[in-house]
Amino acid sequence: MSEKIHSESDLWNALVRLAPSLLTYFMSFLTPGIFWVGQQTQLNHFTRSDRHLMWIHLGFLLAVTLTPFSAGL
Repeated sequence: MSEKIHSESDLWNALVRLAPSLLTYFMSFLTPGIFWVGQQTQLNHFTRSDRHLMWIHLGFLLAVTLTPFSAGL
């Protein structure tokens, strides 16, 4: 944004133009968050775990974090 903001209305207009980007950011943040909460819920039901299970879950979280990139394509 190379435009100068001189008044409150200019500020509101600039924020309105940013709204789609903010919505996209919020959605890309919310998607991995939903998966993370689901994973934590699943882990609470296990009586024990080992290093292999942690690597499986880490791989799952890696795949989830790639969601914004695949959606951008």
